Amino acid sequence: MNPLEYVATIAPTISKALTNPAGFAGELAIRAIQKVFDVSSSEIPGVLEQATVNPEVRARILEAERLLKAEVMEHTRALRSLDIEEYKIQTAELANVRKMIMATHDRTSERLAYLAWGGLMIVTGILLWMGIPTDPTAVAIVTTIINQAFSLAKDSFAVFTGASPPSQSQPGKDHQNGRRK
Repeated sequence: MNPLEYVATIAPTISKALTNPAGFAGELAIRAIQKVFDVSSSEIPGVLEQATVNPEVRARILEAERLLKAEVMEHTRALRSLDIEEYKIQTAELANVRKMIMATHDRTSERLAYLAWGGLMIVTGILLWMGIPTDPTAVAIVTTIINQAFSLAKDSFAVFTGASPPSQSQPGKDHQNGRRK
């Protein structure tokens, strides 16, 4: 039996990572084995061969497996926190844009939203009038155009709808009991 196939039966994460040693997981697996066995990367194939016959080596490979899983989880948590931070920044930027629009009473975002939605409708109407293409290249182009038009319309409308003042700020309304003054 191939040593890597045998290791797959006892330490599947290490085996899977070592099948692609150029990837980040492969690098982590190599570092975990080096740390546990105190060997260089050129000696790792010999360690894997010893795992087929030596129970002590198998136990240490399981230790390397646990170490690899812990490192992968640590990196996964770090990536998730980066995603959360990026979302917080985007949300703060959008909130700042909405505040600026409300403060200046600028109707540009509203006009852009209507233009973007109108453009999306025009593009969709033209495509339906001309017929849906069957050529793969034409389909890719049409799909790209529609996706871009929809994305622009969605983003501009989100800024516009988020920038509209909330219903609580209507003049002449008593907000304690919901009646007009």
